[in-house]
Amino acid sequence: MNENALFFRKLKHNKDTYTAYCTTRHLPLFYQPWYLDAVCAEGSWDVVIDKTQNEIRGLWPYYIKRKWGQSYLTLPPLTPYLGPWVVPPVASSKQSSRLSYEKKVLSSLFDQLPSHLLMTSQWLPQYHNWLPLYWKGCRQTTRYVYRIDLSLSVELLMSQMADNQRNHVRQAQASNEVIQGKDWEELWPMIEDTFGRQREIVPFQKSLLHRMDEVLANHNARDIHVVKADKTIDAFVYVAYDRDVAYMMMTGRRSQSSSGITAMLVWQAIQEAKYRGCKTFDFQGSMMEGIEQFFRSFGGVMTPYHRITHTPGKWSELLLRAINRI
Repeated sequence: MNENALFFRKLKHNKDTYTAYCTTRHLPLFYQPWYLDAVCAEGSWDVVIDKTQNEIRGLWPYYIKRKWGQSYLTLPPLTPYLGPWVVPPVASSKQSSRLSYEKKVLSSLFDQLPSHLLMTSQWLPQYHNWLPLYWKGCRQTTRYVYRIDLSLSVELLMSQMADNQRNHVRQAQASNEVIQGKDWEELWPMIEDTFGRQREIVPFQKSLLHRMDEVLANHNARDIHVVKADKTIDAFVYVAYDRDVAYMMMTGRRSQSSSGITAMLVWQAIQEAKYRGCKTFDFQGSMMEGIEQFFRSFGGVMTPYHRITHTPGKWSELLLRAINRI
């Protein structure tokens, strides 16, 4: 068996091991094999694993794209977080021991990643220690997302909202009804219109939204909150779930509709996430200045998370600047 065949056999074994692991442990939504299968259709995904004495210590799923004959390890569409997953150590609670353990696991995972022109990952907010990858030549950018603690009462959650936003919600509730949408295709014209008003193209294909919605619906892991007028959608909020977190994936509204309708839908989504037993409501897109103000008004906590990149050489970095966006 030649070297390439051995390499791909190992990848398949890793993927099978990872899939089996996910059936017995709780990992976030965007790490689930079935979710990655849905959103990685334009490329492929795989995983590297660190283990000792048959105990898995860490996992790193990644998305592979090829452009100009080069490999890029990056984020799939509609995937805000993807990077290393470190299994907490059980042998010692000492800070020094934990950091030493994390260094070993993160270093091992990084060293197993396939060769690439560029690696980009966005870590879950609970992971802070990227120092081992700094020593590997990686770079870090701090990004922010607003998150709401759903352990608070509904009354307290409402009270933490900005006064004007709370008024908008109440005004919209007086004349609109929130219903549960079922047909993802109804959303597509509004998605195109929302991006079009910002002079941007939709960053994912319609077929990809179809695949993502199908697997989320099959796993009871999404809600579509909508307001309709004359059987036409005025606005929507699309939320995806795992066991602990509700992720606001998309919003949209007709240009002539009031922004208060969207605020009402977001508030409905927050309440629904709490009723489902989620611990956190995670807003997405909070780095965009115009959207950040809207998200901030719901009273969430500005939460930092890491964007980690790696370019192996100076030519990679020059090419990255030329491409500008992968």
